[in-house]
Amino acid sequence: MGSWYYGNGFQTIIDEPIFVNPTFHGIWGVCDEDLVVRADEEFVKLQQRGQPFLSVLFTTTNHTPFEYPEGRIEPLPGSEPASEENAVKFADHALGKFFLLAREHAYYNNTIFVIIADHNIRVRTSPNGVMPVDNYRIFGLILGGGIEPQRCDRLC
Repeated sequence: MGSWYYGNGFQTIIDEPIFVNPTFHGIWGVCDEDLVVRADEEFVKLQQRGQPFLSVLFTTTNHTPFEYPEGRIEPLPGSEPASEENAVKFADHALGKFFLLAREHAYYNNTIFVIIADHNIRVRTSPNGVMPVDNYRIFGLILGGGIEPQRCDRLC
């Protein structure tokens, strides 16, 4: 993904090789929980310097082979631990941890958070090889310190 990010104007990528002692390392790199903890640390530094920032967190738990650290979530009853559903549950756990951390710091009140996916969980092609376009319709969540809750049903 580095070439995509640099090619689209990102100046800094904080990825697996520069993580110190991640709690979990899988085939895709560090787990989502390690990612959000590091993001919070970086955002605190930027806030302390008075530096405005734009950041993208690219999570990977919801990709085969659905790896995540043991003991962080209770796997869903009747499911294999390394399943899509438990990977989503762990990704949700990591996102929740991020917002618990973020709310403890000043940057939370000065930041607009946009949470989206690049696709939903069922992106496999159909038997005739056609990509299911409806599976790229995803929800979004916008939140931050001063944003009032509301629901928007418009296509964005």
